[in-house]
Amino acid sequence: MNKEERVKGEEKDLIYYKVMSSLGCDGLFSNSAFGDARVQYKMGQWVSAPECLASHGYHLFVFDNLEKAEDFRRIGESLIFKCLVKGVAPELPKFLQVFGLANGRLDEDKNGMFPSGTKMVKSVKLIESINCK
Repeated sequence: MNKEERVKGEEKDLIYYKVMSSLGCDGLFSNSAFGDARVQYKMGQWVSAPECLASHGYHLFVFDNLEKAEDFRRIGESLIFKCLVKGVAPELPKFLQVFGLANGRLDEDKNGMFPSGTKMVKSVKLIESINCK
């Protein structure tokens, strides 16, 4: 599968897709993270996971193609952004319980699984809003 690339000098940036929630004037946030795990994003700025997650090997999640991001998107509530990433992990970590994560706990969800096309990355920079179907 060929990834869309943007060449900047000698460096190649891989293009991925981030599904976001917009909370009005409060800004853009990860679509599936709440409480202690919630990350606020700003267009054109590099963002990383909170230290409480990163120190345990959990970083940010993106999709490797637009169609998979659209499949995940919550109708009418979510936005999709094209983004640049740094530090793509070779594999995904254990899936965590969303409600435990929101309260600062890293409880494994043995029945949970990441949506198809999910990749974990160390940092994300939103570069363009995508109008979806």
